[in-house]
Amino acid sequence: ELTEALEQKPDDAQYYCQRAYCHILLGNYRDAVADAKKSLELNPNSSIALLRKGICEYHEKNYAAALEAFTEGQKLDSTDADFIVWIKRYDWYQTESQVIITLMIKNVQKNDVNVEFSEKELSALVKLPSGEDYNLKLRLLHPIIPEQSTFKVLSTK
Repeated sequence: ELTEALEQKPDDAQYYCQRAYCHILLGNYRDAVADAKKSLELNPNSSIALLRKGICEYHEKNYAAALEAFTEGQKLDSTDADFIVWIKRYDWYQTESQVIITLMIKNVQKNDVNVEFSEKELSALVKLPSGEDYNLKLRLLHPIIPEQSTFKVLSTK
């Protein structure tokens, strides 16, 4: 029905946003990202479209793009708790010479996590209780001294 509605009104940002949600429910994240992006082209101030784009990017393992969408959306609607929940999926910060990363994943122990720091990137591989691997790669803002960087795992989140 939404596709038919878009044929009638191809410039309706809300229809694209609603169809993105339908794609999310079906697990069609690439299609959902495309619809969320189209919705944002038509209405750049849609926090809902940014949330949906972020969720899809997250499921597609495009974590930096997801975080960017969530952060932009939170700026538009600071009362929506969904942004806080998604942003807290991982937390990290960078100083002049080091990175400190906190991974908050329920029922995961530190020996299930491998974090590697390089001068301009960090990568984390987590073996989840389900048997799946969770990969996180971040490009750093500036070069660091890898030996000074640390991570911790909070398995109670």
